Formats: sequence, structure tokens, C-alpha cells
Amino acid sequence: MLQQFAAYHKLDYVIMPLGDFDFGRTTSAYHVTGFPTVVLIDRQGIIRKVNVGYDPEDAKALGDEIKRLIAERV
Repeated sequence: MLQQFAAYHKLDYVIMPLGDFDFGRTTSAYHVTGFPTVVLIDRQGIIRKVNVGYDPEDAKALGDEIKRLIAERV
């Protein structure tokens, strides 16, 4: 179902379903207060951006930040 959802919405990033235990740990660790929540973590494990909810401008800014981080040299 997730593969169909991602294909329909043309999502080309990883979507990870979590079981109850991992869901609780993850939402607690990242202080999730609403859905959807997107946490962008760079190669060094630093949280670069957190977006709660959906706004087209936030989505564009997130895409721009991902492109910028990918372009950085390791």
C-alpha cells in the first residue's frame, strides 16, 4: 500500500512504517507534536529542519535544503 501511495504522489524518498514501540520512541525522541512531521537529518546526524503539518512553501524549502545538503562535499 505504501509503495502505491508513494508512486501515486510521486514521492521519491524513503517512507518507513513503524510499529507501536518504534513509533512511541521516535515521536518522543523527535518531539513530534502533529502530523505529518518531517525531520531532515544531515550526513553528520544533525537535525537541519523540522516541519510540522503541510504547507507547499515548507515543502519547497525542504526540497531546496535537501538539494543543498546533497551538494555539500562529505
